[in-house]
Amino acid sequence: DEDPFVFKKVVLPELATVRIAAYEDTGSRPLLGHRVLPVVGLRPGYRHIVLRNESGQPLGLSTLFVYIKVRDYVPDGLSDFAEALVNPIKYQSELEKRAQQLSVFQDDDDTADGEEDGELPNTPVVSSFKEGAERTKSGAADKEQKDSNGDVLATLASVGGTDTTTPKRQNSISQKNQLSTKVSEEKSILDIPVCALETFVVEVEDMEKLQSHKSIKEKRLKIEKELLEVRKKHKKERLGLASGVDKKKKELVKQHSKLEKKMSSTKSIDESSPPGRLSSEHQHRLQEVTQGYHTALQAMVRQQLDHERKLQDKQHEMLYLCIDKLLKASQAAQVKMLQALHDRGVEDLKKKQDEYLREERKVLTKNTSDKQELERKKREMRQALVVRGIQERQRLTDLYNKKKEELDTKHEEIKRKFEEERDKAHRLIDEEHDKRLNNMDDMSLKEETLSVK
Repeated sequence: DEDPFVFKKVVLPELATVRIAAYEDTGSRPLLGHRVLPVVGLRPGYRHIVLRNESGQPLGLSTLFVYIKVRDYVPDGLSDFAEALVNPIKYQSELEKRAQQLSVFQDDDDTADGEEDGELPNTPVVSSFKEGAERTKSGAADKEQKDSNGDVLATLASVGGTDTTTPKRQNSISQKNQLSTKVSEEKSILDIPVCALETFVVEVEDMEKLQSHKSIKEKRLKIEKELLEVRKKHKKERLGLASGVDKKKKELVKQHSKLEKKMSSTKSIDESSPPGRLSSEHQHRLQEVTQGYHTALQAMVRQQLDHERKLQDKQHEMLYLCIDKLLKASQAAQVKMLQALHDRGVEDLKKKQDEYLREERKVLTKNTSDKQELERKKREMRQALVVRGIQERQRLTDLYNKKKEELDTKHEEIKRKFEEERDKAHRLIDEEHDKRLNNMDDMSLKEETLSVK
């Protein structure tokens, strides 16, 4: 039943500690045990705390059963805001109830303008709730635009002459009020300026612009450099094969020359062997070496062309993957910009409606002395404003959907062109590979250049 120990504000909780001590309920009040705990280590709920003696050694059975409640510190000036965040519905209902109670005792015109019809005071908390509520409202389409506005405006225009019990001076004031209300309403509501969403032109980046991007150009240069290095390596391998064949031919020629010299210096020559037998054997060996070279060269060239084709396929796949990322990023940015323009148009419309409502309330409060007449005019004015606001929001939504549909259509077209370009690039690589394979017999050791598509 005792009051709890409350620490309302803890400065530097990482360094703060709390000491809990238990004393005997006698005159001398000896210490039973104590415990020093860091504040950051406290956890909410029911806890058992083991006490320690003065030396800091734990006591066996001496424990305290406590209930700990840990909360965030809220300054006194923000306590109402914190309560509103915890339970916004309760807070708003209390404000509405208080405003209704105060409206009974307030007859001043300025007070009635701000607190009428249960309108909440303009506090930071209430303003945040109003903005959140208005942003979550979705407008429904109302087809009777001109008829409904015309009826309400006609009603507002005839207000000054319907009351037969008011004096003549009051009729003149009502006629002035009628004129000012009608003119300001036509100016503030009916003549809404063109928003940025209406002037937004749906333009997308084409494939030429995407391929001229800096990152894509750097990627192409890297691909060309890698392909050039691979071809230099392949050329070096072919030159090595050719040099090996030339070396073998030189050895055969050298051996043939030695045999001819040896046979010419020998006096005893076998008459049964033909004279050109040695030369024919030499030519046969040279043909075998040449034929083996051509076979090995064809196998090497075929393997090198297959390797180059796989490398080009891999490089082009990475290249078009980068283009695809740029395309998706560009499309996402355009959709985001379109959504931002729509949201800005809605916010501008809301600000214009609020400004119009505030100005018209001042005019009505100044020119109308009858409280019931004032309330009726304000109610009709709010109804006309709500109808017009719903129509304008629906118009903005329809315009956004139309622009979004056009943007999606162009995005699909660009994506289709992108797929065609990628398939075309792979097809050209295959065609060039087949062409080089067909002309493999005529291929020389000179390097051939392939353009990167």
